[in-house]
Amino acid sequence: MQSERELASGTHIIVRASRPLHLPAAGRSGAFYCAVPFDELLRVHHVKNMKIGVISDTHLRKPTPLLERVVDEYFHDSQIIIHAGDVVSPEVLEVFRDKDLYVVSGNRDNDLIQRKYPAKQTIELKGFRIGIVHGWGPAFGLPKRVLSSFENADCIVFGHSHIPVIRHHGSTLLFNPGAFCGGIFSLWRRTIGILTLDEEIKAEVIRIS
Repeated sequence: MQSERELASGTHIIVRASRPLHLPAAGRSGAFYCAVPFDELLRVHHVKNMKIGVISDTHLRKPTPLLERVVDEYFHDSQIIIHAGDVVSPEVLEVFRDKDLYVVSGNRDNDLIQRKYPAKQTIELKGFRIGIVHGWGPAFGLPKRVLSSFENADCIVFGHSHIPVIRHHGSTLLFNPGAFCGGIFSLWRRTIGILTLDEEIKAEVIRIS
């Protein structure tokens, strides 16, 4: 915890949360009662309804007109983009050049992608911990496998199966946006996703054509 001097100076405030806040500046990470700097608390709560564009399994060698339309039409108000793997070629990511991009590599990605991007990562946005991993193995049991890859995640974003998933496991939201490329496993449906961060995390799957 912060010292009594810091609290008395008015630079910190004691907060109580319904879940761990995961604030890097908090006096005790993950505590339900903790001393948090005012500026950190304002930073986390200042932005309402943060929207994150989520995409997976593009399976492209370069951007296509459809992918460019998706960015313009569905991700125009999302400064942050999560790509959950199987990009295939790094040229594809040029379409997100004006965005803050978080990418993990998948089993179909080329060597350039696999060397540059990790197989999994955890990011913290607006006080939420979001795990990102492509996934592996058969579609059956995939949500359970990706769940075992992270601890204390508020949300896990994954891909691989081409099958959209929005499911809670305890306090963790499991989110697979499906596949941009479509394919037989998604019955040829192309889908992307949106994560909305406010008081809680909400996920939405969007079908595109």
